[in-house]
Amino acid sequence: MVHHEIVALERIHQPLREPFNFPDGSTYTLTNYDTTPSRDLLHARICNATIIIVTTLRLDAETLSSHVTPELQCIAVMATGTDIIDLDACRKRAIRVINAPAANLDAVSEHAISLYFAARRRTVVLDRLTKQVPSQWKREKSLNGYMRYADGKPPLTCSDEVMGIVGYGALGTLPLPLSSPPVEPSDREAQASASRLWVALWACVSSSPPASRP
Repeated sequence: MVHHEIVALERIHQPLREPFNFPDGSTYTLTNYDTTPSRDLLHARICNATIIIVTTLRLDAETLSSHVTPELQCIAVMATGTDIIDLDACRKRAIRVINAPAANLDAVSEHAISLYFAARRRTVVLDRLTKQVPSQWKREKSLNGYMRYADGKPPLTCSDEVMGIVGYGALGTLPLPLSSPPVEPSDREAQASASRLWVALWACVSSSPPASRP
């Protein structure tokens, strides 16, 4: 019978879903903390842990030493990177480190789309101008000029524009379902036609360089 002591140190970032799936014959106890604000508290909480779950909390060589975490076998990082972990210290003790590469794909993609619209519609500029004192908006009854291009033309709408996404990895392709109905990935023409926000993709990540350039 194998029993794991799991200590989650930063529940404030991401609630955990239970139960966890372990092989038959294994049991576990999960201890959750919303935050772990001090180093002394950190060391006290993980002294018997076999598995530690973190998001932003740094685990350095001293924390990962055998006299602080003698039972530690695995660190689960609930984030895309592992830079908060001293990986050399983990290698020396054969501590496994796992992360969540796709943890923020939805959030980053949606943020990119929101920034696109904020930039195209001058959201930040117009918000500042409407709150300005004395108020140009009240004086002139319009801020239309700030929406126009340098040549005086009005801004384009979604049906007039092409949004280019550089990169064709998990993050680069995720805005597609956000901006258009699902279609076959190979049918780019149908995808562009079906969407009000036209999307053109240029894949710039490749496993090997092109043989020649056009």
